[in-house]
Amino acid sequence: MLEQADYDGPALLDCGNAPGRALEAIRLGLKGIVLAAEPLILGRLAAIAAESGVLLLEAAPPALDLARMNALRRLPAWLAGDGTGHPV
Repeated sequence: MLEQADYDGPALLDCGNAPGRALEAIRLGLKGIVLAAEPLILGRLAAIAAESGVLLLEAAPPALDLARMNALRRLPAWLAGDGTGHPV
């Protein structure tokens, strides 16, 4: 879907605590995943992710919740800033 939209920016799939979903995401060619798992599982998935050139994060980065009041007003600053909603 991202390729069809000609999107080449960062994209992450949050797999929660499901290592099977993370492995599936790697096999499907996603380039970024978030996985909250115990250290042994995280280590194994990190090795697979590294071999595949996939970014693996243990926690999701800050995000702008567009469902919150005034979120659309903060969107330009979010996109231009450092992820806090404040311009840099």
